[in-house]
Amino acid sequence: MVDALVERGGLRPEEIAFFTQRDGYGDAGYVGGFSALKRHGLRSEQQVLHVRYRRNTLAVENALADLLLAEHQPRAVIMVGAYAPCAKFIRLARKSGLDALLLNVSFVGSAALVADLGRDGDGVVVTQVVPHPVASALPLVRAYRDDLALIDDQAPSFVSLEGYVAARTLLAGMERVNGPLTRENLIDGLEGLGEFDLGIGTVLNLSAGSHQASHRIWPTWLVDGQVVSVSWERVVQKLPPRRVP
Repeated sequence: MVDALVERGGLRPEEIAFFTQRDGYGDAGYVGGFSALKRHGLRSEQQVLHVRYRRNTLAVENALADLLLAEHQPRAVIMVGAYAPCAKFIRLARKSGLDALLLNVSFVGSAALVADLGRDGDGVVVTQVVPHPVASALPLVRAYRDDLALIDDQAPSFVSLEGYVAARTLLAGMERVNGPLTRENLIDGLEGLGEFDLGIGTVLNLSAGSHQASHRIWPTWLVDGQVVSVSWERVVQKLPPRRVP
């Protein structure tokens, strides 16, 4: 998100704010975002607006007020929280006139967020860690839809596709095991995969020094009560103009 907003959208690092859950999850999101901003020239944490809400509550009003009353309102707000408080924040932000692009990480849950917001969520960005489960024509996504139809009556979703990719990765590691399938042999098989391609449009990598496998992000946004794939170029076109002091 930070790379896209700064490199493609031309935002100054201090024009990006954070709305996060007050716990380790929210803090991790903020620290990651702040580290990215530092790579783009941010000099001090004091330049970044960071507002939070208490976990397991919908008490987002104070966080929104802090953004609205800030001397320099942000042009983009990165949100790291659960769907219910994020949905409330988005709805109140729109009603209160906060003129900023709102972006969520995938943990928010696209289906839950769009079900709560409906068309009130139009233009809200949600990054995903897998391709679109319905719209994508990538080989693994097609296989996922075919397999899902055989075993379940549920609609395709980002969550189950992520699980499918993880399961196919596990199988790829199992196929490399020589001898009995033990914990140690499975670890060796997975870490021995190196670079491999499952058919999701990006090369994956698993090794003893890297267990992340994928670093690819797929941006989506909400349109007419639907989650739609979008390019970062289209996303940054929705940024509000820079405010003149």
